[in-house]
Amino acid sequence: ELKKSENLYYYFDFAVTKDEKTVVLRKPIDRVRTKMLSEISTDVYTAEQMKDFLTGKKIIFNFTENPISGPELIIEFIEAIGFSKTRDFLIISPLEVPLKFLKEKMPAYLYGSSQPEILKMKAMESLWLVEASVFRADVIIYPLEFYHRDFFTETLTTELKRRYKKFIVGPMSPEEFAANVDRIEAKKPFGIIIQH
Repeated sequence: ELKKSENLYYYFDFAVTKDEKTVVLRKPIDRVRTKMLSEISTDVYTAEQMKDFLTGKKIIFNFTENPISGPELIIEFIEAIGFSKTRDFLIISPLEVPLKFLKEKMPAYLYGSSQPEILKMKAMESLWLVEASVFRADVIIYPLEFYHRDFFTETLTTELKRRYKKFIVGPMSPEEFAANVDRIEAKKPFGIIIQH
């Protein structure tokens, strides 16, 4: 059982289809951008299908691939589900390009860390230069370990706190969480992502 400090977010993968429909994935789908919505309709949710469920919840949207048509379709999706005036969501992606584009277009949204940003951060930390790192993300999100070592080291968490950056541990399985609950809670993360 999580402590009262837990900040519960729902975590969804989403992408843009070939016919320019932003969808939430019900299961992993490879290369959504090459498929029409009609081809994968049973494996995804549209904005209309998700709107009622998402109302009043805190959401992390993981943008899984770079769409052919451009990330501006994500802005349309956010507006369609009624989240354009709330800050109860984060947009993350392993890719830097869509996050950079979105941050320029919609700077009021909250953004998580991309994979290139994580790699730069850890490289700078290994050189004892983490203080010189540029953190574009509003929230740093990463699993507990980075190449079989602790990701959220004391050095990194101290630097994040100095910059008033929040961090979220995950995603992880319920079993991984149960095996590491004390270790995670000791780091005092802003939130935890548990996949079900």
